[in-house]
Amino acid sequence: MSRAERRIDAAALERLGFAKDLIEEATRREDRGILAFEPPPDLVQRTIDRCAHLFPQGQKEPMEDAWKPFAEALGLGALAQEVVFRQCADLVSELSSQYMRSLGYAFSHRDRPLLMLENHNLIQLSWWERDPLFRCMRTATGTVNRTVRQYGVDASALVVVLRPKLTDYSAEDLETIGTLVQEGSSDIYWMRFDAAERYAEQDVVVVGEESLLKIEVKTDSPLKAFGAMKTTEDRMLVRQVRSEVLACIKRATPIKVGGKLYGEFAGTDVSAARVRSALGVVISGATTRR
Repeated sequence: MSRAERRIDAAALERLGFAKDLIEEATRREDRGILAFEPPPDLVQRTIDRCAHLFPQGQKEPMEDAWKPFAEALGLGALAQEVVFRQCADLVSELSSQYMRSLGYAFSHRDRPLLMLENHNLIQLSWWERDPLFRCMRTATGTVNRTVRQYGVDASALVVVLRPKLTDYSAEDLETIGTLVQEGSSDIYWMRFDAAERYAEQDVVVVGEESLLKIEVKTDSPLKAFGAMKTTEDRMLVRQVRSEVLACIKRATPIKVGGKLYGEFAGTDVSAARVRSALGVVISGATTRR
């Protein structure tokens, strides 16, 4: 295939959510004639296979089914359910695009793509397993982390602001935390509520140095939580919050780093009993960093 037949469509890449610097790099490579060379068939197939889950083929019905219980619980009719689904599908697309933009920063700075501060005082832990929007965020994070690790870049970091008391966690919460720790693709750190300072009442996601997503109010549903989410692309503010979340990591307790479990979880299975014990240690302030 000649160079003239293979061109970079910058506008299409931007609509798909690729970071500006990645598009510019692709254009520079096109100008240098790199696209004149036919990629190996196995590379093309591996790329297609790796990206297949990012496309919506065959996903509409499962997502619609997943939203039906929420629509029914709210007493919504069929038309309203369809509207809700379209709104949620749009939000899923936007969130995925936001997260993918972090790859440009990760590769250009050789630094963590996402910095997330998850606040247990603002969200229900069950949402991460049951809600399609929250599951979408987990999936997008996993895709980003697998990609950067393949190129020797540190994965995203997740700082969890715990609730003030161990009794604030239900038995179901303990089970969910165990699952999230085991399946988590990011490096995970736990922080006591009274050590979180200004972030004791915030839930934030820093996307490279591109954007910042923030929730500052407690809501009773996932949809309301996303409705309360504020987004900014003010680079100065994004850099400031990124620096502050990195500082939080230094004050927090490592739970899982580079796929290795730490503290109470080291060398053990992540059972509900272990989760309770680990939470108790961190909340009491008796933990020591390893």
